[in-house]
Amino acid sequence: MPSCLDLSFGLWRHWAAPAGEDFDRAAGGTAPAGSSPPDIRSQSLRHHSIPHLRNAVPLIHLRTSLPAVASDAALLQELSAALAQQTGKPERYVMTLLEAGVPMTFAGSTDPCAFVEIKSIGALRPTAMCAAFCELIGARTGLPADRIYIQFEDVEAGSWGWNGHTFG
Repeated sequence: MPSCLDLSFGLWRHWAAPAGEDFDRAAGGTAPAGSSPPDIRSQSLRHHSIPHLRNAVPLIHLRTSLPAVASDAALLQELSAALAQQTGKPERYVMTLLEAGVPMTFAGSTDPCAFVEIKSIGALRPTAMCAAFCELIGARTGLPADRIYIQFEDVEAGSWGWNGHTFG
């Protein structure tokens, strides 16, 4: 006889995969019109890995003391694509933020600099990502890599919310 978890996960898999698609390929599919997802916070699912949720919430937040960043929308789109590629997560889950003109000092100097936060539920590779993002940000802003700090944070699924629910 199937357990409560088997039934809950089966219903969740049915909701998450669009009609006619395999769940694993659909990871991140949308619900049929008018339906709503099961409560992913329920006890029967809370402590179990759900493949769809591993695709969630990469975020990159770039703050710089530069008064402005040329082509800021293009930079945000490049950061979004790069973060999706670096994490292996679909870009539809990526959020990018850019703040220019932030008063900052770095190494006791007010020379232009940047602070970057990269957050995700898993999938972070700090060494490779640091090099890639320093190169991208440097190329688009003119900031040297030694004036860019990057902080990586692997966020617990229960500490991140979207669409009225947390991911854990």
